[in-house]
Amino acid sequence: MKFICSLLFFLIFINTCYSEEFFGYLEKPLSAEIVSSTGELTFSKETEIVKDGIFSEKFMLGHGDCGSDSYGHNDCNTDRGRVERRTNYINRDKAFYIFSIYVPKNFNPTKYTSIAQAKIKKVRPPVWMFGLVKDSMGNDFLQLDFNTIGRTCKRIYPSSKMYDKWTDIVFFVSYKNKYDPQVGENLAALWINNERVKVPCFNKNTLKNVISKKEVGQFKSKAVNFKYGIYHSYVSRWLYIENIKAGYKANLSGWIDKTGKGKSGSSKSYTNEPWKVDWKIKMPLKTLYFDRIKILDNMPDYLK
Repeated sequence: MKFICSLLFFLIFINTCYSEEFFGYLEKPLSAEIVSSTGELTFSKETEIVKDGIFSEKFMLGHGDCGSDSYGHNDCNTDRGRVERRTNYINRDKAFYIFSIYVPKNFNPTKYTSIAQAKIKKVRPPVWMFGLVKDSMGNDFLQLDFNTIGRTCKRIYPSSKMYDKWTDIVFFVSYKNKYDPQVGENLAALWINNERVKVPCFNKNTLKNVISKKEVGQFKSKAVNFKYGIYHSYVSRWLYIENIKAGYKANLSGWIDKTGKGKSGSSKSYTNEPWKVDWKIKMPLKTLYFDRIKILDNMPDYLK
């Protein structure tokens, strides 16, 4: 077992296009960043799979890769694992989040893997979170959750269209619940490969706000950040089921994460310390690549 701390970079405003232009803002990791199964870094420069510029950002997360952060949260005993970068908390009315992602064809989301999200300081659930998801039929899709209001936008885009190629994503969100004339009467909007995607749960009749009333005050005083990389939570759910299929049943007492899930306030899983269990089936290694990260106040010109 080794400890992987979240990889942090602190930027007041991201306005660059290539990974190498802001790579230097990355803080020195607090622990050794290696994936035990391969010996490769969990976060590194990638020069072969690149969208623009000289290199992209490569994220890898394997079985048992977890750690703690400076705020006292420990993924190793909360049924999680992650390797991420994140911005400072910024008080903004709205934002256009821009990033390109490369998903290898063998990527296994193990039910759900977060790839990008925004959080309010000291509020556990993300305001919104993009994830790669495997549905009950075994198909993989891009999904978006507005966690503090308990709304999920399912099956937005097939992951099969993202395999072994770069996918450009632009996501608009209005934190102050005001329409933007560039976007229309929607509090959120999504473009994939420069084409606007129709997402029913963005409609003004169903998405009246993106932050719950309970969290609005906290947002006004603490603002919001942006994180991207690989993050999987409640991993014991996938591990337990897959091991049952393989003929191994772990003797686990169960665990309730009392502050882990938006409006409901709690979430159940099999154990808070999954990496201490001698599973026969391990969590598969996950690899993703990111490039062209931006956060803008206005719509990029190429979408107008």
